[in-house]
Amino acid sequence: MLNQATLDKLHALRLTGMAEAYQKQLDEPEARGLNFEERFGMLVDSIRLSNAPCCGAGFRDGLEL
Repeated sequence: MLNQATLDKLHALRLTGMAEAYQKQLDEPEARGLNFEERFGMLVDSIRLSNAPCCGAGFRDGLEL
């Protein structure tokens, strides 16, 4: 199954938070009705929140690329 292969690759890349957010989307029937941009945005938001300390912004917010 393609979804399982994607989850396996995310774990292999040590993107555990993204894998968990992706699995959560797969488990939620209402997420299936969203377009790619909406689902991708939800993944990004989930990762950002998982990297944020309890009372502030994510640790990458001050970095400039």
